[in-house]
Amino acid sequence: MTNWSRRLAIFLGVSLLLPLTSEFVVSRIKNETYDFSLAASLVLIVGPVALLLYYAKPVRMTARLIMSLGLMMCGLAITALGILLTSWDRLPEGRDRLWLSIPAIAIGLLVASIGALYFGRERHDMPAELPPPVQPTDPTQVKIERYPAFRSAAHTPLIDTIIARLDINDLQYVAYYVDRTCVMTLDLLDHPKLGRFHEVTEPWQRREEYGRKGKSLHDLLNRLNEEFRPLNTGDLIRLVLDVERGAIYYYVVTTDTGRFVVGVTLDQHKVHIADHKMALLVDDIRVHLGQPKMTELEGVDWRAGGV
Repeated sequence: MTNWSRRLAIFLGVSLLLPLTSEFVVSRIKNETYDFSLAASLVLIVGPVALLLYYAKPVRMTARLIMSLGLMMCGLAITALGILLTSWDRLPEGRDRLWLSIPAIAIGLLVASIGALYFGRERHDMPAELPPPVQPTDPTQVKIERYPAFRSAAHTPLIDTIIARLDINDLQYVAYYVDRTCVMTLDLLDHPKLGRFHEVTEPWQRREEYGRKGKSLHDLLNRLNEEFRPLNTGDLIRLVLDVERGAIYYYVVTTDTGRFVVGVTLDQHKVHIADHKMALLVDDIRVHLGQPKMTELEGVDWRAGGV
C-alpha cells in the first residue's frame, strides 16, 4: 500500500464523518428529524472509494493522475447537473432556465476537459525509471602496478581513493605521478566486458603506451603554458584529448611537486562522465594531501560536458 493512498483514504473518511456528525448535532439542537437518506447517500458514494484506496495497492498511480481523474468526474457531474436543470419542472420556462443550465454545462465541460488534458499528459509523460544504483568497483578486478617511486606509507592510502573512482563503464585507467615520475597505475583493462575495445590493441600494449604518454602530456602542458603566458591567463590545470574512441585526461594535482594524474576512458559515450570523475579524483587527492580542493574547477558543470 502506498503512503499517498492511505492518507487520501483517511482524508475521505474524515470528510465523510464531518458532515454526518455535524448534521446529527444540528438536528438534535433544533429537535428535527435526522435525514438518514442524506447520510446513506454520502456513505454509499464516498465510503467505497475510501475503502478501495485503503485496501488496494495502486501501481504507478500518482497524485497528478488522481487529480486529473477527479477533475474529469467533477466536470462530468456538473455537466450532468446542467442537463438535468434544463428538464427540471420547478424551474420556469425560457431565459431563467437557460441562465442556470448553460453555465453549468459549460463549466462542467471545461473542468472535464482540463482533467482529460492532465490525464493524457500523465499517461504519456510517465517519469523515467531511476538508473540502477552504481556498484562499487571490485578491488580484486583492478590491476595495480607499483613503480620504484612508490612509497608504501605515503601512497597506499591513495589506492582505495582511486579505486573508488574507477568504473568498468567509464573511467577504466588512472596513473598517478609525483615529481613527474609515475608512482602507480590502476586499471580495469583486463575485465571481460572491455574485450570489445581490444580488437587491435591488447591491454598490455595500452598500458605501455599510456605509460609513455604520461610524461609527454606533462611536457605538452608546459609548452602550452609558455605559449599562453603573454595572455596572463594562468597555468592550465587540465588537458582533455577527446579522441575518436574515448578520451585521455591530464589533470594537475599540485604544481610545486609535479603531481598529476592521467585517466582514460575507452567509451566515447562516457567521455564527460569520466571527465567529471577525474575532477572529483583530483579533489580527493588534494584533500588527502591536506590541500584545499581545486577551486578553479568549482562552478563548472562537468555533467554538461564543458571542456
